[in-house]
Amino acid sequence: MSPGDTGKPVAEPVMPDSTLDGAPRRGGAREGAGRPRRPGVEEAVLETTLQLLAARSYGDISVETLAERAGVSRTSIYRRWPSKAAVVAAAVSSLYLDRVDVPDTGSLAEDLVALLGESYRLMADGSGRVLERLVRESGQIPELVEVVRSILYARRRLYATMLNRAIARGELPPEVDQELLLDLLLGPLWFRLLLSGAPITPQAARSVVELVLEGAVPTSLRAAGGTS
Repeated sequence: MSPGDTGKPVAEPVMPDSTLDGAPRRGGAREGAGRPRRPGVEEAVLETTLQLLAARSYGDISVETLAERAGVSRTSIYRRWPSKAAVVAAAVSSLYLDRVDVPDTGSLAEDLVALLGESYRLMADGSGRVLERLVRESGQIPELVEVVRSILYARRRLYATMLNRAIARGELPPEVDQELLLDLLLGPLWFRLLLSGAPITPQAARSVVELVLEGAVPTSLRAAGGTS
């Protein structure tokens, strides 16, 4: 018996359950204890955030302004997100992830052409340009760097889903460097968005996909009909 042991059984510590207080929810919000949540608050905050980002810079947006425009209290916002950066990340993610479906045509080339074209259309029009603005601003605002990185990483996972399907179908070799392949596919999109301003037309998207897959797929696999 160790010193201080009373001989009575000691209760096992209760480990936190990821489904309880503090667990992430859709849109980046957090579930917690307290009064019942008012329906529609998260949607109002996220939509208002996108509207403000489309009209002004990140630095010109405050939680106070966001709360006033959304018709909620600051407490309601902080009960769901720990910071302004977290609200922005959730709002922009909802724009680029919740509103885009991952194509599954059975052909990697067709899937990539469809998603690349849809990505450019979404990012080049209207409220979709907020991500481009955040990328530009992140050079001067350190807290934005992680926000932008998390959004772009999530976007890349959509493309990775298609690559993994293609590997399972035999269209790509299992050892393909997926990260490099994604860099080559998405590089032209960002170059045109941030630098040249040239549009990515459906034909341009197809040309990018064909050139990248031409280099990524071994000749032997193409000869065997592994790609469309």
